[in-house]
Amino acid sequence: LFPYTTLFRSTNLISNVLPFVIGGGIFSSFAAMAARFLGIDHSLTVFFSQIGAIGLKMILPVLSGFIAMGVADRPGLLVGFVAGFMAQEGGSGFLGALIGGLIAGYVVIGLKRITRSVPNTLNGLKPMLIYPILGCFLTGMYMHFVAVPIFSGVNRGFLELLKNLSKEGSIIVGALVGAMMASDLGGKFVDRKSVV
Repeated sequence: LFPYTTLFRSTNLISNVLPFVIGGGIFSSFAAMAARFLGIDHSLTVFFSQIGAIGLKMILPVLSGFIAMGVADRPGLLVGFVAGFMAQEGGSGFLGALIGGLIAGYVVIGLKRITRSVPNTLNGLKPMLIYPILGCFLTGMYMHFVAVPIFSGVNRGFLELLKNLSKEGSIIVGALVGAMMASDLGGKFVDRKSVV
């Protein structure tokens, strides 16, 4: 049941996330250039900055949404997006979005199994009402009370660790990333590193 196909065969997942990374990054670069030549308060700078910020802010919801969709098919997409937005807003970052997407997918799978005995006349309500509402409620409860507090603390810990790294520590991190890239020449580990 563990979603190996979602996490370790994630070509489709990466391709769905990359446009937001690239588009948001490019417009943020345009904003930096405009701020340098036109000033930070210029309307063009603000315009580029808004587009770039929105694009980059969508990365975690899209990541989480398509993880959930990979686990539970289309009914998991909305629930995954909600989990990703909660991870984004709560500061739990990539780890929170990753776990949130998995939880969202499995919550929807659980709802599918529970509602198997629903009369056929009510089948139309499942994807339109039951899966979205109950899925968002249950996943939202998990994200609010469990994932966001835990992974936001983990993120803060990692950031403090990186800030306090000495020169030797930075060399170790660089060697680790280099080893990940060299170990499979652009395969699974590099995909994980690219998303992070």
